[in-house]
Amino acid sequence: MFLIETKQKLEYVTSLQKSLGYDKIFTVEPLGLSGGLAVFWKQSYNVEVLYADNRIIDVKVMLGSRVFVISFVYGDTVRALRNQVWERLADIGIARNDAWFLVGDFNELLNKTEKREDRNGMNQPSGISEIW
Repeated sequence: MFLIETKQKLEYVTSLQKSLGYDKIFTVEPLGLSGGLAVFWKQSYNVEVLYADNRIIDVKVMLGSRVFVISFVYGDTVRALRNQVWERLADIGIARNDAWFLVGDFNELLNKTEKREDRNGMNQPSGISEIW
């Protein structure tokens, strides 16, 4: 399970993890009153955290002979900063040989038809279409 904008310290997120029945946790602490990421998983999954920052948690999952990678992503809400997230994902992707899943909230539109209103420039596509 992937949570974004937890806005909570480790102690609170750990109590949530336990109440939801997950054995393992990896978190990125919030910066002030915003941000915070958390990934929960069951002990039966062999998970290795490869990379983490305030926008991405990248993990390798090994299920028997199957290996795949998941990048949990929270795209920046500031349009001008989103390209940094896409560039980091592109750098990560270049080195990928295993199956790779990208999941999360990209805060991104692929084209203008995905949103009716233009609030805060959100309906202006940014760099993700150039990368993918």
